[in-house]
Amino acid sequence: MLEQKLPDFNSDGIQVKYSPDPFAIALITPIMRRTASELVDSQVMFVDSTASCDATNTVLTFLMIATPSGGCPIGAVLTQSQSTCAYETGFALLKEVSSYICLPFLVPLK
Repeated sequence: MLEQKLPDFNSDGIQVKYSPDPFAIALITPIMRRTASELVDSQVMFVDSTASCDATNTVLTFLMIATPSGGCPIGAVLTQSQSTCAYETGFALLKEVSSYICLPFLVPLK
């Protein structure tokens, strides 16, 4: 179903990447892209996750930057769980779909 909707998202300017296993979707809307391009010098970036958003327990995670008016989302990731593997996949997809997000914390900890 998602594969059928991807052309619609792309035509609306929404950039989407998808991984079936582990399940993860990364997306950036035109507003997120514009916000990030104007506030690229932000010193603070944070992540906020909300779990159990639906019957399949999908986790919705926003990547946000701090601004004088509050937090502004610059990317979103949906994953099947809150496992390390799911987050690594989701943020790797977000990195692929974005040319402006620097995610140095994606380096695996050994």
